[in-house]
Amino acid sequence: MWSFKQCLVILTLHYTIVSSIPVSNGDLDKTTPEMIADEGYPVETHHVTTSDGYILCLHRIPKGKNGESNKKVVFLQHGLLTTSSDWILFGPEASLGYMLADKGYDVWMGNTRGNTYSRNHTKYNPDKDGAFWQFSWNEMGEIDLPTMIDYILQSTGVDGIHYVGHSQGTTSFFVMASEKPEYNSKIKVHIALAPIAYMKHITSPLLKIMAFWEGAIELLFNLIGENEFLPQKGFLHLITETMCSIGVGKLLCENTLFALCGFSLNEMNMTRVPLIMHHTPAGASTKQLLHYAQEIDSGHFRKYDFGLIGNLGKYGSVFPPNYDLGKVKAPVYLIFSHNDWLAGLKDVDRLQNELGNFAGKILVSEESFNHLDFTYVNLESISSSIAAIKELKDKEITNNEDLNKTTPEMITDSGYPVETHYVTTSDGYILCLHRIVPQTKKDDLKTKVIFLQHGILASSSDWILFGPGNSLGYILADQGWDIWMGNARGNVYSRRHTTFDPDIDAEFWDFSWHEIGEIDLPAMIDYVLDSTKTESLYYVGHSQGNTAFYVMASEKPEYNSKIKLQVSLSPVAFLKHMTNPLLKAISIFEQPFHILTNVMGVNEFFPDSGYIQLLAKDMCSYQLGSYVCENIMFVLCGFNPEEISKERVPLILHHSPAGISKHQLYHFAQGIKSGQFRKYDFGVIGNLKKYGKIVAPDYELNNITAPVYLIYANNDRLANIMDVERLYKSLGNCKGKHLVEENSFSHIDFLYGVNSPELVHKHVVNLITNDE
Repeated sequence: MWSFKQCLVILTLHYTIVSSIPVSNGDLDKTTPEMIADEGYPVETHHVTTSDGYILCLHRIPKGKNGESNKKVVFLQHGLLTTSSDWILFGPEASLGYMLADKGYDVWMGNTRGNTYSRNHTKYNPDKDGAFWQFSWNEMGEIDLPTMIDYILQSTGVDGIHYVGHSQGTTSFFVMASEKPEYNSKIKVHIALAPIAYMKHITSPLLKIMAFWEGAIELLFNLIGENEFLPQKGFLHLITETMCSIGVGKLLCENTLFALCGFSLNEMNMTRVPLIMHHTPAGASTKQLLHYAQEIDSGHFRKYDFGLIGNLGKYGSVFPPNYDLGKVKAPVYLIFSHNDWLAGLKDVDRLQNELGNFAGKILVSEESFNHLDFTYVNLESISSSIAAIKELKDKEITNNEDLNKTTPEMITDSGYPVETHYVTTSDGYILCLHRIVPQTKKDDLKTKVIFLQHGILASSSDWILFGPGNSLGYILADQGWDIWMGNARGNVYSRRHTTFDPDIDAEFWDFSWHEIGEIDLPAMIDYVLDSTKTESLYYVGHSQGNTAFYVMASEKPEYNSKIKLQVSLSPVAFLKHMTNPLLKAISIFEQPFHILTNVMGVNEFFPDSGYIQLLAKDMCSYQLGSYVCENIMFVLCGFNPEEISKERVPLILHHSPAGISKHQLYHFAQGIKSGQFRKYDFGVIGNLKKYGKIVAPDYELNNITAPVYLIYANNDRLANIMDVERLYKSLGNCKGKHLVEENSFSHIDFLYGVNSPELVHKHVVNLITNDE
């Protein structure tokens, strides 16, 4: 039996050997055996068939380069979404598989059912038969591991093996050792890296969301026929070779991984990202993810939950039974870390207390060490990185009191006079407008009236969030102009109605940006003109604020005369070439999303909720969290870390997303699919009833006779340059266009970018000033 010291030696060997050699992209298309052979090690491939017909693949390094053998057998079992490649991916100096082989061990590496190497079955085709994917990690523990272990024992003639698991590789071991206790005697020691059993205290935001929506997600998968989760196919290869092979892409890919598993920028060798992303994710059953989601929700380590009726049929009880960890008699060492978002410290402690033969534990000393680092670690300067990470964690970069303040409160604090106004629309929505009152005499007829309309998921706060000199609302007010800021129906300031309650009545949310353009904007503009005793105003919109304007000016052409000039920041109308992955996904699966949200009664997307505020305060108030939050935003809106300072992230996330109707997103998704700028598509029957035709009608952009000026950017994932060019040619009176000079400028940088005053706001001031 291995001693605690031996475990520590193996860990130390793995995590202190330095690998500073950049990864060769030649390895991207190589299999595990090919990479092993290229390193000069002997390699074998074995196959074994389970009792339920899955043909599993094992890879073996029988000895090291020196040919020495100590006759000991080590079995390495990978985690979720990965393969045997995890143990050899970065060469002899940095990967555990090679290091153990060089110590004389006979190294066997398993591949679970459904991954790249174990996609065969005696009966089912994984690409055609949903029956192939009817498993979770319970079957891996109850069937796959015993089958592979028996095969190894028979092939090597030994009576026991050393088992090293990572993540799900530990979960399935705990299943096997508790459900098939006779296998405990076949295990000399189990070294559990990032051990996962209990998951009550996980901090991975993505898995927490999956746990919260587990039932809905399962329904969605059933509706769209998805059985395999994140398969290793051409789409992901394309991401690897394009987005992840350039500097900006590498940061984005890294932080996508960090969002799942914990943040440790200093641990990850950036040259490794393309290789990691090419070999993972390697395919998994949706039930594997859902089983983990159930663990988070229940707080127990138990079998798959098939629902009340399913459980009664499967287990004879309402709830699935717990795994009895007291039956795990094989000696288990737990190796875990502070920054593991999946294996939380409290959950590991609970696991320790319940194991039948807990042998010891090692807490990795590096505080930033995360879930991925157990297999992908690169400690090129560990001594300096410890000090650097501690300094970052101890340094809170924002204690911004504006987090809890409203738009009027922030304006008042900045020393500007402010008013709040309300207007009721023809269909009963009570809209809120915020005004920065001009500091000029009332009889000054030269005062220009400016109306600012925010984009999707936002509010009037967008225009004043970062104070005088930085935010466009203040910059325009400093010209002596009368500034009015609208709030679209459904956002945090316009959640009132004469009849409906937004928290109770689904009818409140029965609108898209069409109604914002056809009803809200005319109501607010008429109110502003009446209040200021003027005949026309200047309109500045961002994103959806422009979309709604184009709707108004084309559907109600009489309002063109009330607009002196419309300045479109990041103009969104046509969406054929947009590159936003979230909206693309919604456009592809629009009907399943419709069905899912209707079944669940979901009407509002991304409300300004306590969860978002908690995220802003707790995760985003430190540099580590800011990196993660930034990149979640970049995935949605374009990547430009030079524009979004870390200090701004908590404030942004606290004030947005501010709540929208699901139909606003669906309407944009329809535009992506159709390639047209048209009214909401209610389906064939709905369109016939609403419009008298099968297809929803296009908006007549040539009806827009108000002068329009377009300001757009290269790196905008929503307002693509080609779509802006099409809009420019379609508008009835487009006076000009301006491409922001900074190539990396993105959709959110128009309002949140540190250089926006110079690159955008100054241009807006000049346009309005020179218009007489």
